[in-house]
Amino acid sequence: MVNFYSLDGITTTPAKEIRYLGTYITATLNRNNTVHARCKQALKNAKILKKLIEESRMEWQTRRLLYKMVIEPTMIYGLKCAAITKANRAKLRRYERIILRDLLNNTGPHHTKIHEILNGKTVTKRIKCLRMCYYGHILRRPTPHLLNAAYQYQAIKLKVGRPIFTWIDSLTQDMKYYNKNPTEWADIAINKTEFIKAAQEIYELAETDSEPEEEL
Repeated sequence: MVNFYSLDGITTTPAKEIRYLGTYITATLNRNNTVHARCKQALKNAKILKKLIEESRMEWQTRRLLYKMVIEPTMIYGLKCAAITKANRAKLRRYERIILRDLLNNTGPHHTKIHEILNGKTVTKRIKCLRMCYYGHILRRPTPHLLNAAYQYQAIKLKVGRPIFTWIDSLTQDMKYYNKNPTEWADIAINKTEFIKAAQEIYELAETDSEPEEEL
């Protein structure tokens, strides 16, 4: 049975899922569809570029730059303000490996780790740093600002069952892993110069998930 809602004389039916500005929004805040759609689009873009790269005999350093400047942004767009679970992080890294292998096409050093190829700026590291940078952007807003209010909002009634993994959960997880407490990160995130230094330190570290370093 379909439930109908009426507002100001207009009758509507609830949607299970909508897509808005390139992001899937669901009743459970599940981002799996968003991550999957972004990864598929990035792979499609890479396939289009591959022919051009091969015809021009582009050097592998230039191919790597194309990935960082053209392909990767397709995957990370908007995810700085999304909750990314371990499964989604694994999917992003898997597509990154497939795309890089396709674009580089054995032109660079063999068996090179992705972390080394990208100077530590892997897709998941970029998202983590962008998330903490966005955190600083929120903290710099004046108190009555909408972003500030949304960050401090707390639901009065929590959902029954397993709690939803939220953006703040992702942010807190990153802060704890990188060996600084929330107060320290707040001070760093507000100061853009200090955050750039902290981000560079993050890029030099290994991935946070307990899995072996990926090679091409």
